[in-house]
Amino acid sequence: MKPIHLLWSGDWIAHADLPLFENRSFLFGDGFFETMRWSNPEYCLLWDFHWSRIQKSILALKFPWPTNWDKDHFFEFISSQLPQNQEKDLRVKLIFFRNGPGRYAPETSKIALWFEIEPVTQAWIQPIQTIKKAESVFISKNQFSWVKSTSALEYVMAGIERMNRKADDLVLCTAEGFVVEGSYSFIFWFQNGQLFLPDSNLGGLQSCMRKFLMHHWDENKISYSEVKSTWEEIQNADWIGFGCGTGLRFWLQAGNSIPFYMLPDFNL
Repeated sequence: MKPIHLLWSGDWIAHADLPLFENRSFLFGDGFFETMRWSNPEYCLLWDFHWSRIQKSILALKFPWPTNWDKDHFFEFISSQLPQNQEKDLRVKLIFFRNGPGRYAPETSKIALWFEIEPVTQAWIQPIQTIKKAESVFISKNQFSWVKSTSALEYVMAGIERMNRKADDLVLCTAEGFVVEGSYSFIFWFQNGQLFLPDSNLGGLQSCMRKFLMHHWDENKISYSEVKSTWEEIQNADWIGFGCGTGLRFWLQAGNSIPFYMLPDFNL
């Protein structure tokens, strides 16, 4: 499926017709993206959390946003772009970027949207076999480190290391050694009868799946703790989970199973 662009100041245009020299995501990393899973054109399980993160990113990066495009309007807009009668779930990726002339300081702030759609081939929940601690990438916190920025060098390099080391995922840590997240997903683990997540103040991306699961755990009175832990402290956990907007993956110690009792019903 081919990507499409939308300029708020105009109509849909082919991506090839958008001048690259005005694409500030390409020039400066002046953009962010959102990836979500739609079960059909009318349903996205994590929609509330995706919408919240989109709006938070728009405000933080001072992007313009049409005043008449509220939560319901934007949902209907995305829904209208999706193919009907799709047998598989869809992975929808939206890349928002500032478009127009200028150098570091933009002469204008027009927002553009790159739309990508493809079928999701994996189940909502699946096991993985190999995880390792990242050796080439460290995560540090700054005022924009939570944004899913189009300037994502740490995660690109983590992805390259993951492939080179033939791992299903890498655990990214701070320079001090505290666990922050996976190479493209948030991390959580179960150890000594307790459920843990990394301290959210360590930096890293703001995960919609993390917020979705925390909401589920709160509603079902499943206790959890946000902690500062090292890889050495968690590598012998009963299981380690990784979550992103398209699903969950679990690494399990021998004799353990995926903790379905802690999870929402993904079989919609």
